[in-house]
Amino acid sequence: MTDVAEFAHIIPPQQARSQRFLMKVLEAAETILRRDGVEGLTMPAVAQEAGVSVGGIYRRFETKQDLLRAIKDRFLTRAEQSVADALDGRLKSLDDVVTNFIDTLLKGGPGADLFGLMVESKTNDPSMRDRGNATASRLRDSLATALEPHRAEIAHDDPDAAIDWAVFILISAIMRRLRGHASPAAALSWSAMRRELARMVIAYLKTAA
Repeated sequence: MTDVAEFAHIIPPQQARSQRFLMKVLEAAETILRRDGVEGLTMPAVAQEAGVSVGGIYRRFETKQDLLRAIKDRFLTRAEQSVADALDGRLKSLDDVVTNFIDTLLKGGPGADLFGLMVESKTNDPSMRDRGNATASRLRDSLATALEPHRAEIAHDDPDAAIDWAVFILISAIMRRLRGHASPAAALSWSAMRRELARMVIAYLKTAA
């Protein structure tokens, strides 16, 4: 996992008081993103929502883009931890591992709607793209580790490649849904989408090439 200090131009918190300030600002920014979208996210709006000074925010973040990077990092860090926690422990079968993985991804912890707003408008930012790629890699590793006791159930002749493809397809499908692309899946509820994705991935892993 990373923290916001790994993004350029973001000043990392050094003391507990500074950390509390940062969390208050990020919570306020997330609230604004959900309510008003990316265009409504301004430093004065965040300062008012958080009850802090605009100057204090600028001392932490030089630009709005830096603030968005920090929000994305926080969201993805929580998502990575949620998946790791859900897969921690001995699940009884490949089906259980895949189902838990997908259920946790789509719950996304709180904020899948927030992430959708961010990725829709900020996909050209190399730092944010790299951060998303790092999360995809960590999610893949979490799934591979949880599937290790059940590798005998994977019928594909290259289990590691099959896991790579499964994660790629899952993330691609979820991102298309969040970005609002027209597709049959867009008409499904999120719970129905979870079921269909689980059926698809389980069938793929258990089918010989």
